[in-house]
Amino acid sequence: EICKNDFGLKDITQVCDPTLLCDLSDYEALVNISKVKESEPYLLAYILDPNSEIGHRLEKLSVDKNMKIIIIFDKPHKKFQINKKKINLTGKGNIVIKENLDILDWMWYYNHSKSVFTDSFHGTIFSIIFKKPFITLKNEKRGSERFISLLKPLGLIHRLFDEEDCITNKS
Repeated sequence: EICKNDFGLKDITQVCDPTLLCDLSDYEALVNISKVKESEPYLLAYILDPNSEIGHRLEKLSVDKNMKIIIIFDKPHKKFQINKKKINLTGKGNIVIKENLDILDWMWYYNHSKSVFTDSFHGTIFSIIFKKPFITLKNEKRGSERFISLLKPLGLIHRLFDEEDCITNKS
């Protein structure tokens, strides 16, 4: 629809994201290379565009559910301190922000999480690939239509939310 309406293109074929073309066993083989070891169960929060409301909600969830939350920000590394400041954590709850992860470690954290919160399209895809319960915050900056085009055909549109309160109200 975007190609047709915004660019006047016709005869467009929608294809799946390339990350969905690999078999789960291929991803699991990569996960097994990682040196990460985490024994305590955790919710993974993979966040592209952090803000203080997300930080507040994650802290509340950690305290209310007595759960560990691991936060991973998007690359590049040079934005790590900026993103850490934007999420504005106050020290409540059991929250750990991971830094300097390579892709193997990133996949390890996904594969071993109990559940996922994300505002990322590919974060949503990897929640599906690794069969994790998840909620996705619609990210207008990153193209909200792609979230819909992924989740609606899979019958998972109920996992997509517009507001940060989904973190504490739906988890």
